[in-house]
Amino acid sequence: MARTRNSRIKRILSFAILPLCLSMNSLPVFGAGLEIPDTGDDRVFQRTEERAEEQETSTSENGREAQGKENKSEAASDEATGYGGDSDSGSYDENGVTKVMEVAAELKAEEERVNNLKAGSDYIPDQGVFLADSREEAEKVAKEYGAELISFSYGVGVLDLGRDIDEALSDTAAKLSTATPICHNSLCSICEETSNDPFLEKGSSFFQWQHEKIETLKAQEIASGNGITVAIIDTGMNSSHTELKDRTVSMVAVPYTDRNRITTAEDQQGHGSHCAGIVAAEKNNGIQGMGVAPGAGIYAVKVTNGRTMPLSDVIIGVQMAVEKKVQVISI
Repeated sequence: MARTRNSRIKRILSFAILPLCLSMNSLPVFGAGLEIPDTGDDRVFQRTEERAEEQETSTSENGREAQGKENKSEAASDEATGYGGDSDSGSYDENGVTKVMEVAAELKAEEERVNNLKAGSDYIPDQGVFLADSREEAEKVAKEYGAELISFSYGVGVLDLGRDIDEALSDTAAKLSTATPICHNSLCSICEETSNDPFLEKGSSFFQWQHEKIETLKAQEIASGNGITVAIIDTGMNSSHTELKDRTVSMVAVPYTDRNRITTAEDQQGHGSHCAGIVAAEKNNGIQGMGVAPGAGIYAVKVTNGRTMPLSDVIIGVQMAVEKKVQVISI
């Protein structure tokens, strides 16, 4: 009985004394130099056990109080950013990082990219591009950036930021005010084609050396593009061209804007028709050359009248091609 009581008292004393010893950088070794007298009075055990229980209760209550303060602090933080509660944008991942914080980091990275570009030639300075599921969502994003939604089609939104995008990116990232990232509206360019091969110069016989190089005729013994639709996202296409008129599936253009001023899907520049011919010009008609896949159909998507085009229009063109369920997209 005495040995059992001693063991219980030792356990309780270890609980009560351990925190004090930790603060003094020393630990007692129970059973080695520490004698617990056998008083034969269980009241010693009862008082010691009561004190231990009181200390344990106090510690538990302090922990709950601290956790309550932490929860209130988190709630206040969520309320301040406007992304608290059960919404997806306010949820925490396993690292405790909110969606708006992730987007803020993306915006800062985009700001760095923009700072390495030349406004006016590499991108449209006061515009931002993003994706959204609806016009209502797009209008919400515009409000979060303090901007005007100037166009929304095929899920692609374009913002008029009213200032250079690098400034808008910096301010929005600092405010943690959105869960939707935007990027600069790049100005994409069509490269001028050059070659030192005399058969590619104007006035030459237009020898199509590429077929020999890639063994087109050998490949066409297996497949020539029959049943495949290729989207040509470019300057449109000449629908009356002898090599293309029977290969045309459809011709469309991105929506008109004050910048692109596109009113027709017809090719007024020439590059899109040239690319369409490389893909699917007629074979064995005795005229000019042939395409690498003369059995394929062409879905021409016009995104520019000239040699430059906003990235937003290119993305819209891709979306249009995807909706058409084409098998190949050429940009």
